[in-house]
Parts: sequence; structure tokens; C-alpha cells
Amino acid sequence: MAKRTKQAEGGLNTPMPTSPHPDEITVDGVKLPREFPTSITLLAKLGSIALHAQEMISHSGHAVDHTVLRNLLDDPEVKAWMKSMGAYLPVKR
Repeated sequence: MAKRTKQAEGGLNTPMPTSPHPDEITVDGVKLPREFPTSITLLAKLGSIALHAQEMISHSGHAVDHTVLRNLLDDPEVKAWMKSMGAYLPVKR
């Protein structure tokens, strides 16, 4: 059986994350439940949140990082994901 691949940036095929358990995937040794998150657009948005947060708290942070974070956190898909995570996310202070 051929190994499943995904189309990566630049047109190269890379192996899909796999796990012996059908209810989880393993990416770089980290086990993740399949249901969180499900879309590539949501993954991109969450990754952007992480990177812009890193930039914002660095010495070279820019005002644009704050604006982008506000827009991403106001995104309906991100809001729905945060709501679905429930107890898995920290409680707001």
C-alpha cells in the first residue's frame, strides 16, 4: 500500500502524519486528537496567532502584530474552535 502524502509548499510531496491509533495523529512526535483542529485554514490561523504573538513580545515587535492578532482572534472559525475547546483552554482572567 502506498503511503499517503500531502502536497507541500513548492509542489513537493511530504508524508502525512500517522499514528497507530485511529482517533489521533502524531506530528513530530506529538500526539494530537484528530478532531482538534480539522481544517488546514484553522491550522494556518492558529499558527499565525502563535507567530504574531512571538513577534509582538519580541524586541522587534511591530504594531501590525497587534492588529493581526486582534483580527485573527475575531475570526469566526477561530472563535468557534475556541468555544469547542472548552475546558482545554485556559480561563480568561
